Amino acid sequence: MTTLSTDFGVKALLLYLKEYKAFIVYCIADGLCTDVYFDNGEMRQVSCNIGAVEKVCPYHYLFRIHKSVSVNFYCIEEINLKWRCVLLDHWEMFLISDRVFRRLTANLNNLGYEII
Repeated sequence: MTTLSTDFGVKALLLYLKEYKAFIVYCIADGLCTDVYFDNGEMRQVSCNIGAVEKVCPYHYLFRIHKSVSVNFYCIEEINLKWRCVLLDHWEMFLISDRVFRRLTANLNNLGYEII
């Protein structure tokens, strides 16, 4: 994964998404900054909180599964009911809380995903 250390804000993030036709796979908040991971393998640190990143995403495809983690609905490969975690198709795994787990399964059912 390529890490680009250039710190930029929400406007630059929007330009990056449009110019490179990339989409966000997941975001991890770290205080006032958010690490944004893209499908092309790059990571950018954005100088805003995770909520601001979620608001600028087209179609609002990011879903907060933890206080500091948002994942792309369309990148979810599996939801493990026993371990209360989400496995993304890029091989990342994130634990989720019970409260968020209930919301996530309801939203995925609405999108047509089968939860086993």
